[in-house]
Amino acid sequence: MTNQHVVELRSADVTDAHMVFGFIRALAAFQGLTHEVRITEEILRQRMAPDASPQLYVIIAEVGGVPVGMAIYFLSFSTFLGTWGIHVEDMYVEEQYRKKGLGRAFFFSLARIAGEHGYARIEFSVLESNVNARRLYEETLGARPLFEWVPMRIDGDALSRLIERPEEVGVRKFRPH
Repeated sequence: MTNQHVVELRSADVTDAHMVFGFIRALAAFQGLTHEVRITEEILRQRMAPDASPQLYVIIAEVGGVPVGMAIYFLSFSTFLGTWGIHVEDMYVEEQYRKKGLGRAFFFSLARIAGEHGYARIEFSVLESNVNARRLYEETLGARPLFEWVPMRIDGDALSRLIERPEEVGVRKFRPH
């Protein structure tokens, strides 16, 4: 395999924020969700900084020294297991490099990180319509859908209401930290 086809994975740092931001925008375009992107490069730099708490981690995939994809993750905690896990928030590979093993390479890298640190699991979500990714995750990597868990989200107006008018959802006494 020539150098231009060799995949190398590396940890990103704050100097990669511009590139990661570009991948985030490309992922949003791929998913038809560009209208939902609120992050800025500055916010990304702050979250990727080594002293950020909590910290956002990014793995960059390069082919022949050219960045072609990324996986963004952060640590989660299992109260039942009493240990940390990895939550993969987003993964993106440029179209011309898809179906060439980069997804497997990202998960191998994440598994190694989990193993090195004693983390118990890797969790992530996948769009139901992303059949190719689901096939990779389920058939190749052995991931299993968590049908017993229903993903939920409080955001936008509902989050604002909960913050600003807790009495509307039955919170009577509350002392903020």
